[in-house]
Amino acid sequence: MSIIKYSVKFIIYFFSPIIIIFLICIYPLKKIRFYFLSAQRIGELAGQVRMYILTKKNNYLDVFFATDIVSNNFLLNYLKKKIFIVNSSFVHPIWKILFILKSKINFFERFIIYTSPKDKNFILHKANKFVLSKNDIAKGDIFLRDIGIPKNAKIVCLIIRDSRYLKLHDPKVDYSYHDYRNVDISNYKSAIKYLISKNYYVFRMGVNYDKEIKFNNEKFIDYSKKYRDDFLDIYLAYKCNFVITSVTGWDIIPSYFFHKPTLWTNLFPYHACLPYLDTSIFLPKNYYSLKKKRKISPWELTNIIKHPYQKKDYMKNGILVLENNQKEIRKATEEMHNKIKKNNFTNRNNLSKSMWNKFNTFINKNDLIYNHTFSPKGNFSNYYLCKNKKLLKI
Repeated sequence: MSIIKYSVKFIIYFFSPIIIIFLICIYPLKKIRFYFLSAQRIGELAGQVRMYILTKKNNYLDVFFATDIVSNNFLLNYLKKKIFIVNSSFVHPIWKILFILKSKINFFERFIIYTSPKDKNFILHKANKFVLSKNDIAKGDIFLRDIGIPKNAKIVCLIIRDSRYLKLHDPKVDYSYHDYRNVDISNYKSAIKYLISKNYYVFRMGVNYDKEIKFNNEKFIDYSKKYRDDFLDIYLAYKCNFVITSVTGWDIIPSYFFHKPTLWTNLFPYHACLPYLDTSIFLPKNYYSLKKKRKISPWELTNIIKHPYQKKDYMKNGILVLENNQKEIRKATEEMHNKIKKNNFTNRNNLSKSMWNKFNTFINKNDLIYNHTFSPKGNFSNYYLCKNKKLLKI
């Protein structure tokens, strides 16, 4: 921390009692709240702000400040045009004291605000899409032209989760409990080949990755290794035709901001499902019980695993988490291509309806993901449902 920044924080801490008394006195006239943005993770930053904008109350002055580590500076500056973000040196001391006070006295809860990235009341699909400025679009278009992408080319953004990003960007934190969410890029080869055969340009997204995948084809662009920067991460989310993801965080930008069709592969756990847009297709991972010596359904799993995001819980109970294979991913990719081509995302067959009924009963307990008065949007991969019909009991 620089001397200037430290000095500013010290001064704010020193005067914080006066500032807090002032906030209390003016509250009947002007309600001021403080929001700590978790900017080091792009999914949290994007999801929280998007849902805040959709649910904000006009009679509040909400003051935002971000963590010192920022995952995407272009995104943060883009959001500054939509919400009131100030330097953390001025606000963090006040927020910290208010946060401590609210844990002791309920009265102070009114000064702290937080929004979940979950769209429990299904307002996202009715909201206007975010847009980029004409200058930003022109800048991005020039990039595509310069690397040889035709003007009206079809683009798919492929982003695959592995452990490298968190290890490099937050090395002090042990994220090994997330290991089961990582996937092998080689299982996406067949899907990439299919997309190229359909004249798509496939951009491999991401900041860092462990495993490289080689394709000797001009339509496969290793953007992550060759071109990646903060601006282009957002531009490509805006420009692409659809996204294939393994639930990474960046995927919130194309889906929540720009309503891009999104294929959520290797969905794990089921609780990570975001069924808020019709243009979503979900392809979950599979589960194998070493004790029962067979695959088990996600419904059975809810009786075994108490902490679905914790790797050790699966290990303790002898549950193997199986990645999607090449055929599963390719078939789901074909489904996405065909749905876009025919524009029939809202069509839902009996298998899909039955699957969502099961999901609502076993996964969406206590309105964890959405309120039960609403119906989830999107579809599970039809190939996945047909293949696992008996297992899923649908």
